[in-house]
Amino acid sequence: ASEEHSDDPPSGRLAAASSAPRTPKEKDEVPPCDSTDPDQPTDPGASEATKASACEQALDPWNFRYNALKLVPPSVPLRHPLEVLEITEQKLRETDLKGSSTACIASIHGLDRVMYIACLGDSAVMIYRSRLGLIFRTPEQEHQFGFPYQLGHHDSSDHASDAMVYDFRLQEGDIVVMASDGLFDNVNEHDIEQTLATYSEQSMTDPQSHKKRLASKCANELASMAFHNSVGNDDTPFSLAAAEEYNLVWHGGKKDDTTVVVAILR
Repeated sequence: ASEEHSDDPPSGRLAAASSAPRTPKEKDEVPPCDSTDPDQPTDPGASEATKASACEQALDPWNFRYNALKLVPPSVPLRHPLEVLEITEQKLRETDLKGSSTACIASIHGLDRVMYIACLGDSAVMIYRSRLGLIFRTPEQEHQFGFPYQLGHHDSSDHASDAMVYDFRLQEGDIVVMASDGLFDNVNEHDIEQTLATYSEQSMTDPQSHKKRLASKCANELASMAFHNSVGNDDTPFSLAAAEEYNLVWHGGKKDDTTVVVAILR
């Protein structure tokens, strides 16, 4: 994976959703692993090792799968992105930091290539697949035009529980783009898709060792396109949305801080 940044101020925009979000589920209540609990069913024939294995799977299903396949789990404990977002909100409220931010967190489970996503606000995740084009994009969340959902220090800030949660199975060669609204405000979806198509074709012929370099070039090109359009006078997704929202003629881009992260699945 690789990322590129370009700088200026924040927020507002147009977006498209290609998949309905899964409603975040309540955390599963995991019963205590105690065979003496009268309310917990037991199998008299089950060995202690079997019971311990079942407990391990219930308490830590992701790392359990690594152990079951005799693989070494990641050194950093696996957490669902929504849990990371919840911890972030908690820590933010425990500090004196001022300000607010949208958030988009994703993790790819290496065993089955499932990507877990939690997005709050108008940063987004896109997935491009060879010969099919853009097959997934998270929609934006806005209270009104120019006011996205955000985590922040003030009482009116949104919460991690407001985030949209997804899981998506990836394939070899898929290109994942995570970016702030600085990209999507200034570069239309068709131009992003055409850029990803070019890099997708190159990734098919480049050796595996070059995938990271290719992802870096792709992230840099998308960030550069966003910066160029943000200071230009051509129509952009933001100018079209602003013209519609305020019923006036509006041209040009939106100067904004922009972050682009690109990963090409091997």
